[in-house]
Amino acid sequence: MKWYIILFIVMFSLLPLSCKKEREDIQKTAVNMVKLPQRVRVMDDLNKIRTAIEEYKIYHDGCLPKSIDELNLKLYYDREYNYNSDTGKVKSKHYPKL
Repeated sequence: MKWYIILFIVMFSLLPLSCKKEREDIQKTAVNMVKLPQRVRVMDDLNKIRTAIEEYKIYHDGCLPKSIDELNLKLYYDREYNYNSDTGKVKSKHYPKL
């Protein structure tokens, strides 16, 4: 009987720890789900920009545009991107790995 009481106390003392971890995991998942539409829009914008840069190079004898604005694109986030006019590389400020 004494062991049952000790086991019962140990189990209930560990329960809040497991609930806290689970709650943190749920919160992280929720934050990622909220950010997902923004990430998809950034990916779409990057695809538009990179395609437009390649088309610009074709029509301008291999030259690169001086800025993204020169491409006249309708983007979800127009000030989100870093463009290097020397290399033609474009990256997102908030999602640099894309």
